[in-house]
Amino acid sequence: MHYEIETNGKYQMNNQILPELVQHFYRLLTKYSKVIPLRMDFGYRRTELYHHPDDWDMYRLAEELMRDRKILGYSWVMEYSPLKQYHFHVMFYLDGQSFKSSYRIARYIGERWVEKTQGEGIYHISNKKPYHQVSGTKMILHNDRRRQREIEYILSYMAKEEQKEVLEMLIYDVSLIPPVSGRGRPRK
Repeated sequence: MHYEIETNGKYQMNNQILPELVQHFYRLLTKYSKVIPLRMDFGYRRTELYHHPDDWDMYRLAEELMRDRKILGYSWVMEYSPLKQYHFHVMFYLDGQSFKSSYRIARYIGERWVEKTQGEGIYHISNKKPYHQVSGTKMILHNDRRRQREIEYILSYMAKEEQKEVLEMLIYDVSLIPPVSGRGRPRK
């Protein structure tokens, strides 16, 4: 990237995760003209449900949503804190051509999480709150630079160093994005 990423100044950024999350977002915007971001948080009622890294409930949920064509893409980061224990910050991306709002699909995703964790999963839809500086649920057009910078800011929270240092390694993932087909009218 040839510019400075818009970050949340309250936190030290992880320089491995941040560029990957932001580049993933821009690759999605290259492929899709309208994207609706959906920020959610997921956790467990009891921490003994955290499994070995090859059995992440979050990975299975995100891939299932991709397979069922409910989302265009995703990025997630696992963290640990004494209060929330193991938890995930997730950004799902919806097709703005198919969805006008993220609320219904957010509820669906949350219910799938609870099912996948045998009723032990908890989730939170991170809609704009009075204390949030930007909203993560408004549609973004491929040429809307102001909204893109707002999403960079939200992604930077996911890429903060805090709450990752107790993990043995960084645990995060981004979806694969198929190449642009070359069909359709070129963008201006």
